[in-house]
Amino acid sequence: MDNTTATAALQRPMDLGADLVLLSISKFLAGNGTLLGGAVVGPEGFIEDIRWNTTEFIGAIMQPMEAWMTLQYLETLSMRMEKHSANTMAVAQYLKKHPKVVHVNYSGLIDHPQHDLACRQMNGHGGLLSFVLKGGMGGASTVMNSLKMIVHAVTFGTSRTICMHPPTITHEHLTPKERLKAGIDDGLIRLSVGLENPEDLIRDLDRALI
Repeated sequence: MDNTTATAALQRPMDLGADLVLLSISKFLAGNGTLLGGAVVGPEGFIEDIRWNTTEFIGAIMQPMEAWMTLQYLETLSMRMEKHSANTMAVAQYLKKHPKVVHVNYSGLIDHPQHDLACRQMNGHGGLLSFVLKGGMGGASTVMNSLKMIVHAVTFGTSRTICMHPPTITHEHLTPKERLKAGIDDGLIRLSVGLENPEDLIRDLDRALI
């Protein structure tokens, strides 16, 4: 199971029956976009096989400095994920009420189809949401280009709030029909909510959504 967006601070997949857990250390675990790394968590025999066989042939060894930095970032993980979750909930509730927003995808909202499930197995709902704007691609472009505080980037899970337009970045290789089938609306924006003051983030969004 990929636990990158929740981290062990919010969800423990092995307690739920998962055999293997994958993590991108570069995202919420480290939390500020300063390093590259990943982790596989699982039974000792399987992990030792990866350590002594797979990595011997393909490399992918984290540098000592980045490993040390990761250990430092772990000290604040619980506090950071709590703040990410609180900020994202505040932003989601604001967006849900905005007349230019068609839909908000965030499991913390009570009308999300997996809200009850997320509440049962998680300690919080994390720092990622997406929302669909009226006006399709043009509407999304106008809003994103009007943001001042929130930055554009493909990554997520950093201390800064980041927006991204999936139809023209992560899913740009799909045809419009394929995107629609996958639920990727032309007006969709992904928002990775950071650790800033949520009122500042809402002000930035409010300015851009005029």
